[in-house]
Amino acid sequence: MARFNPDGTGAWIPLLLTTSTNPNVPSVLGSVEIASLGTAQRNGGTRLPRRAGIAGQSVDGGSFVVTTLNEVSVLPDYRGKTLADFYSTQGAILVDAFLAANLVGGTPCARPEDFEVNPHRPREVIMAMTDGAPGSDGYPDSRIFVVAKYGTGVTATQQSGSLHKVVEDSWDGAGTTFRWTRFVQGGEAGAADGTGFAAVDNLTFDRKGDLWGVTDMSTNLHNGFDVGSAGAQQVINHALSGNTANLVGVFGANWLFVVPLVGPDAGRVCPFAYGPVRCEMTGPTFVDDTLIISVQHPSEDSPIGDGTILSRSIEMLKLDGSLFSQTRTVPRGSNWPDSVTGDPANVPRPCTIGIQRKPGHK
Repeated sequence: MARFNPDGTGAWIPLLLTTSTNPNVPSVLGSVEIASLGTAQRNGGTRLPRRAGIAGQSVDGGSFVVTTLNEVSVLPDYRGKTLADFYSTQGAILVDAFLAANLVGGTPCARPEDFEVNPHRPREVIMAMTDGAPGSDGYPDSRIFVVAKYGTGVTATQQSGSLHKVVEDSWDGAGTTFRWTRFVQGGEAGAADGTGFAAVDNLTFDRKGDLWGVTDMSTNLHNGFDVGSAGAQQVINHALSGNTANLVGVFGANWLFVVPLVGPDAGRVCPFAYGPVRCEMTGPTFVDDTLIISVQHPSEDSPIGDGTILSRSIEMLKLDGSLFSQTRTVPRGSNWPDSVTGDPANVPRPCTIGIQRKPGHK
């Protein structure tokens, strides 16, 4: 279990029966959002194991939500103990690892979806954090992750996920300390820290050591349209603050990208391919020089590709941070892959495809 410190250092904490409890404090986790907006989403809700006699609970099992509203009264009951006071066996800790990690002070992360060891730098790990917005399962540490748009300025940093880099201090990766950095921040390129992507998901490395990834934006936000037959427009307003998840609609559909890790374009998010309407691109893997990738749920929660076209004006940021409106016209649904072969009558299907370089191209 990892603890990320705000100064860029970190430590691995074992989840053992003898490990001391050091529960996360919601007001600390939410301190950046509280300082900017006056409050934390969901009151910084953090889940800890429910146990009879602890924090006024009368039953064992499940989780108890600690918030900025009750932390003063309940957290003392969770301190000054070990995991053995909450779990009878090591196996029980492993089964309940999420709650146990919160109990010993592990850093709540921003929906981590994947991590990959850099084959050219084995001490280096790239981690995909899909979305900083807090959910019912907990509140990511706002000192480490961008959990909201912290101001009403149109170019304020967006909460659209990130790539974090972890570098082990030990030469063989077997030590207990590491350094971390936010390698790539999500959001429009015209926003502060934004690098032009949102909701990064699966990752892989190619032979050269460049990083490839896919996005997993919520289907009901694609191109700023909701799912369903109506395809209602989502509100996209760069002057809003707080949880501004709708802003990912400016990126269109889910897509595949590459991030060079060396050379003049190091750290730059380079778009490579868009997926079909209302799909998720997933599982990129290289087999020699062939990129294998799967297309999940094309046309999810939308009618099949019957030719219906949706049109709207969508607010976007220029690279200089000013706003402009783009007229966007997109299909409501899809019947991919048969849309490629010209058979519009078939239903959409997920499938796996291979992408190869054209002969003669470097």
